[in-house]
Amino acid sequence: MYWIIWLCFALVLLTVEIFTIDLVAVWFAISSLVMVILTAIFTDMQLIWQIVIFLALSIVLLLSTRKLVKQLMKKRKEQ
Repeated sequence: MYWIIWLCFALVLLTVEIFTIDLVAVWFAISSLVMVILTAIFTDMQLIWQIVIFLALSIVLLLSTRKLVKQLMKKRKEQ
């Protein structure tokens, strides 16, 4: 049942990303979509582990793409 909540959360985050240009919410939305898959497969996963996995994945995605996103935003501003 948690997968429905994660899916709604992902849709909200994608909607937020549409109205912003910072490319931050998209990584949280991707993490939410991963959680949809994980909670659909592992239906008995405790909520605390879902949150821990979501946060860890979000941080990894955010930090690993931060430099690339900054370069893209800088090029976009120059044009």
